[in-house]
Amino acid sequence: IHLGRNVWVPKASYNAAVNSARSGSMVVKNMALVVFGHEVLKNSSVTGIQCNSKKNKEKKPKLDATKLLAIKGIGIGI
Repeated sequence: IHLGRNVWVPKASYNAAVNSARSGSMVVKNMALVVFGHEVLKNSSVTGIQCNSKKNKEKKPKLDATKLLAIKGIGIGI
């Protein structure tokens, strides 16, 4: 399934993400897991900026902007 911005996901993964969600925000969360994977989401941030409350930790890398925009586009369509 084409999400937009040349981001593709398997049809089965797309259907599972949509059908298991109870709200639009859960669809977006599930699609983020499909597109990025758990490990990438766990070790990244949306902006790449250091967290104010954890200044002593190194900042996490920024998520891919193109994939992020494709996921945000799903949220607009819901």
